[in-house]
Amino acid sequence: MKALGFLVRFLPLLAMAALSPPISGWTAEVRSFEGYGPDSAWSYQGEVAPFSGESGQGGGFCKDNYCANGYGSYSSEGGIDYTGTFRNGQMDGTGTYTTDFYEYVGGFRRGKFNGHGTLKCYHGSSFKFDGMFIDGKMEGSDKPVGFGCPDR
Repeated sequence: MKALGFLVRFLPLLAMAALSPPISGWTAEVRSFEGYGPDSAWSYQGEVAPFSGESGQGGGFCKDNYCANGYGSYSSEGGIDYTGTFRNGQMDGTGTYTTDFYEYVGGFRRGKFNGHGTLKCYHGSSFKFDGMFIDGKMEGSDKPVGFGCPDR
């Protein structure tokens, strides 16, 4: 059943990837791999590029000399899901990031919320922020968005 849900989430990504122009300098290849992060196991399905060893590459979703690069989908056993674009093994571009506590839809840069986005909180909170994020923080806040929702 979990595989069917993953397939249903991944099919639109394949369609987007087929219609999107390729990122200059590499040829898209779709792979699936799993790993273990600081808190829980994770899995990735989507476009990858060979690991080049460049500064800033890796440290994210990379395995067997390939890193997430292009459209893909990430899930963790810790309750985090992301569908969107990756660059050099990190969430970068636009996507949807969902936890048990909130959902963020918008821009990413080097794995952090960055650019315009919308943050909606769950579990009885009516908090919603639609605006700019800089390095994982809401504009005007010095606290990064983490588990739970902000107090503002």
